[in-house]
Amino acid sequence: MRILIVPTALALLGACHGSRPLAGCPELDGLNVALAEADARSAFAGGDTRLVALGGFVPERPGAEGLSVAVRYLPGTDDYTSRACGAARPRARRYAKAYNHAMLALLPAKSVR
Repeated sequence: MRILIVPTALALLGACHGSRPLAGCPELDGLNVALAEADARSAFAGGDTRLVALGGFVPERPGAEGLSVAVRYLPGTDDYTSRACGAARPRARRYAKAYNHAMLALLPAKSVR
């Protein structure tokens, strides 16, 4: 019986320890939804006409669902990311939607199918 007291006490103490806050997601921390349109214009001016997509088992193309266009995937949006990256995914989705809308407005209609 005494053998179980120490491990049980240690387990209970460990469970009482406060959880640490999310460390952040370096891949997505720099995304600013307010700058998505300017980022799209800058990419277009530099010759990059790809849309932005979110990776994962089921990739997402916010604002461009069903279109056959080239995309680049935002890093940190695949299924095997940290909790912090998972928490940042809704912001990445909003950024991608704003970016894609801006890019689609710049592209000639015949290049988008």
